[in-house]
Amino acid sequence: MTFAFSDEALLIQEVAERFLQDRLLASPGGRVSPNDAVLWSDMAEMGWLGLPLPADAGGLDAEPVILALIAQAIGQAGIVQPFTAQAAIPLYVLRQCHGSEAVELAAAVAAGTRRAAFARSDNLRVYPGKNGLRIGGAMTSVAGGGSADVFLVAARYGGDEALFVVEADAPGVERVHVATIDGSDMADVVFQDVFIGKSMDIRDGNPALVDHAEELNILLVCAEAVGVMGALVHDTTSYSVMRQQFGRPLRGFQVVEHALADMQVALEEARSVVRIGLLRLRGAPTQRRRSVCAAIAKVAAAGRLVSHNAIQFHGAMGVTEELRIGALVKRLMALRCAIPDEGTALDQYATLLRSGACGSYLAEPGPDSGLLAEPALEEFRDVVSGWLDTHLDVDVARAQQLTTMVYAEAEVAQRWHDILHHQGWSAPNWPSEFGGTGWSALERYVWAHESAKRFAPVTSPLGLPLVGPVLFHFGTEAQKSRFLPPIVSGEELWCQGFSEPGAGSDLAALTTRATRDGDHYIVNGTKIWTTQGHEAQMMAALVRTGGPGSRREGISFLLIDMLAPGIDIRPIETIGGDHELNQIFFDDVRVPAEYLVGVEGQGWEIAKFLLEYERGGDIMSAAQRALLRDVDAVAVKRGRDDVSYRRRVASVSIAIDTLDAMELLTLTGNAGHPATPSILKLRVSETQQAITELGVDILGADAIRWSAGRPFHANPDTQPEDCFTSRYLNSRANTIFGGAREIQKTLIAKAMQ
Repeated sequence: MTFAFSDEALLIQEVAERFLQDRLLASPGGRVSPNDAVLWSDMAEMGWLGLPLPADAGGLDAEPVILALIAQAIGQAGIVQPFTAQAAIPLYVLRQCHGSEAVELAAAVAAGTRRAAFARSDNLRVYPGKNGLRIGGAMTSVAGGGSADVFLVAARYGGDEALFVVEADAPGVERVHVATIDGSDMADVVFQDVFIGKSMDIRDGNPALVDHAEELNILLVCAEAVGVMGALVHDTTSYSVMRQQFGRPLRGFQVVEHALADMQVALEEARSVVRIGLLRLRGAPTQRRRSVCAAIAKVAAAGRLVSHNAIQFHGAMGVTEELRIGALVKRLMALRCAIPDEGTALDQYATLLRSGACGSYLAEPGPDSGLLAEPALEEFRDVVSGWLDTHLDVDVARAQQLTTMVYAEAEVAQRWHDILHHQGWSAPNWPSEFGGTGWSALERYVWAHESAKRFAPVTSPLGLPLVGPVLFHFGTEAQKSRFLPPIVSGEELWCQGFSEPGAGSDLAALTTRATRDGDHYIVNGTKIWTTQGHEAQMMAALVRTGGPGSRREGISFLLIDMLAPGIDIRPIETIGGDHELNQIFFDDVRVPAEYLVGVEGQGWEIAKFLLEYERGGDIMSAAQRALLRDVDAVAVKRGRDDVSYRRRVASVSIAIDTLDAMELLTLTGNAGHPATPSILKLRVSETQQAITELGVDILGADAIRWSAGRPFHANPDTQPEDCFTSRYLNSRANTIFGGAREIQKTLIAKAMQ
């Protein structure tokens, strides 16, 4: 599976964006009139209209993702053109039909000399007549129907669905042009006993052709909507810099900055879901349907947020025709209304969810495979899944399943770490030169999902994903030799010493000081909210080595032995009743100078590098899907199957799909935005909170019941639902640790151009 665009695709995208932008700038008032005939002719000359056709027919045999690049570029330019309705979809259908009629019509559409409109309707009746078949009935709101020269119609005949070509000027065809909010081409069409001769000869009798065409149409419309959203985000961001309010730029207000971040997050989510959905069109029917439903729901929600914020922050200008913002909002609304509604999509997704068709994007066994259906990955998956089934103890998995903290207890995780280390799989994200597996990005993805769905504990949560990569990049050879092997083996558990009572998200305000004393540093101060600090042997800490008044430039990165004299650990119990946090006090703690990573004053740079991993370097959607599966199982047991619940659980599952999509694209080097790590951190935190809220709501009054016994897995009678309340309470910290939600939004906004 290739997630990266080919050089050819990137060139098409670049040319399309530049060409459409130039056309926009050259147009009166910076606006291109809908259905511009000259532009349509130029698009045909550039080969865009014929992209879906095979090479021997003059096309590029383009994959759906390339068609989506053109649709997205059109949307981003704010231009209304029926590329999807009159080119992409008709040609997608015609290329799969035999006969000279199909070949000739496809060539004419690709050349721009004829316009075709594809439509499907249950209100049409096909029946035998003199000299051939005839058709009667009506179609409403046909996209591209007003200027179409020919209609490509899907209708039932003899119990089966077939394709028919109906000339727009044939006797008995009546159409009424429909005025639209965005000026797009639409018509109501009536067929009154129209002669059509015969049906099209569909290649290999493909009964799903029309369904596939509709799915592609929805995703291409969604892609164009993503383009329009991109234009709205761009225009609103630019306006927020230019517009002065109360003596400073509008963007200078944090509430505006965070609203801009919300727009960017929504845009990236929609872009990722649509991109993965287009790739999944080659999959099995339920996987295709699931991706389409997810795209509909996500684009609908993102479109509302982006368009409403865009108008709000343009003020009165946003509700006038003075700027193009109004035209973009109307176009986005039109595109959203051209596809099935969000509620219907959620209902369909909920049905698929209950049927078991909404797992990860892995290649699951059976005919209904996932996105990553490649022989090498399937073989790898079979190997790791078989090994996990054999080696993951039931009691270890149960302990992880019943954990309400961020990570399982060190004793539980260590049991699993020992088994992994014996197999050579304890460091799946590390290169082989440092004792890791050397697995590819997609192999790590497979491993994470196969492990999480079986509730395998997370091992060495600070050492493996955070300290290791820091030492790879900044550590000395001596530090690598000393610290990396015991991280891989699990002999040393690490904690992170960043936050302080007066320096949480504002790490530059930390005061814990390390003073050089010969071959040692003397550390004094305190760290707080230290996860697993009471169980760790080592700490990766930020300390101040600079002079008075220094902030970022005075911070250094120091490795501290937690068993050294002068360290006092005081437990902090969470509102969920767990002990995973601690406050650590340092009283003249001596730390060898060779435990300084990098040089003095480089701590801030190293911390930023580390936080990039913490905020988006891991695969979190897998564990969230397992958690939602537990919640939904309880809902089924308690008979919760009403529409409200089904839509809510579908919405949460789609949020996990969205994370899954963004993680896949990020892992394979195809992240859409510089602030993707912050976007992932934000959405991972919020999605997990949504899952735990759902669990509590399912319990109702039973959520009030409280069990003080810890750990939960020590009681053999504990059920997953017994943990929901504690997990919900603890999850409130998800949007605080690792950089609070507000910090993430600020980082996202600052990365916006």
